[in-house]
Amino acid sequence: MKLLIAYSSKNGVARRCAEMLASFLSPTIEYDLVDLASDTPDLSAYDCAVLGGSIRMAKLSKELRAFLKKNRDVLSNMESALYICCGYSHLYEEYRDISTPRKCRFSLGVHHFGGELKPDKLHGFDRLVVRSMRKRINEADFEDSDEVELSLPEIIPENVKLVAESIKKLERL
Repeated sequence: MKLLIAYSSKNGVARRCAEMLASFLSPTIEYDLVDLASDTPDLSAYDCAVLGGSIRMAKLSKELRAFLKKNRDVLSNMESALYICCGYSHLYEEYRDISTPRKCRFSLGVHHFGGELKPDKLHGFDRLVVRSMRKRINEADFEDSDEVELSLPEIIPENVKLVAESIKKLERL
């Protein structure tokens, strides 16, 4: 089986998730790890595709959206999955619903791989925004409010493993 793992990553979270997914695969699965910002793979060379990216301003990246739009028919007729990385886990379903192309069907599902808010890895405005988000999350722990309980986001290896297990099952078919 030939697998495509393609991602679009501004700050490296979606790339780290793609690498983690590859590390959970069985050694007999042949895969290509592709950054959609620098390469546009041909899906006809693959039996299965896992695509992913981070949510920024409630949208998937321009590169990932363009790839999904261009290949939605092919993706809908092959084994495929989409993963989303987002800092606010409690908003994942909303992000999934507004950012996933309606005409694209992912046979292996749409998954949440978590996210990170690490300002030391960022620059400029991104750093400022992430610091503000982290501060709000940390302060929410001490406030008496009815808001959703927030915690600092992390990549969720268990969710990545679930996708890897689905791919391993396909290999056995």
